[in-house]
Amino acid sequence: MMNKGSRYVFVILSAISFQAFASNFDYKSDIPADNKPSEEYLKKREDLKPKYWNVDKLITDNNAAEKGELARQAKEDGLNWKSEEFNNRIDERIRQDLERAARIEENGGMTRNNFFDRE
Repeated sequence: MMNKGSRYVFVILSAISFQAFASNFDYKSDIPADNKPSEEYLKKREDLKPKYWNVDKLITDNNAAEKGELARQAKEDGLNWKSEEFNNRIDERIRQDLERAARIEENGGMTRNNFFDRE
């Protein structure tokens, strides 16, 4: 007995395999007999050398980028420190309020202000 979706899986796999067999994987260009790069490639390669192989400019740009990144990181760290300090103060106040509310509940609603008001 066949499973419900097995025929669909078979159809999909068949379509994929026929697509794969229909593809042409032949090498499109001739392989050079002497296995050397073409003159056109060598000329393009020579044209690239003066522009992109100058590492002095690359090093100076990299150092400038590192300095900028370090300055940005220092500024961000300072802002984070200030923000963390502010949040810690707020968190401390919230913690104190929660502890106070827990003590009031523990004492049956009694606080310093209403201690003498009880009957």
